[in-house]
Amino acid sequence: MKETVYFGTYTRRTSQGIYKADFDTETGQLANLELFAAEPSPTYLAFDQHQHLYTVGSEDDKGGIAAYQTDGSLLNHVVEEGAPHCYVAVDEKRD
Repeated sequence: MKETVYFGTYTRRTSQGIYKADFDTETGQLANLELFAAEPSPTYLAFDQHQHLYTVGSEDDKGGIAAYQTDGSLLNHVVEEGAPHCYVAVDEKRD
């Protein structure tokens, strides 16, 4: 069976943000790695029940959170002064 997996990365060098790939659960192989969304240093990722992807990141000594749709389009992005956020989670009832 194949599942889509997502990776948050540090963007200090060549990485550009959030990547996705196909993961074959039977063989353990990853394939079709591609950029999902350009986002500065998206470290933690979380999905809600509607499959919106949330991520925290940092840029220029600021911290922020962003939300994306499953096609990679940006829903919202908020940046604040101060230390970057270190974690994101979704707290909702999941059916």
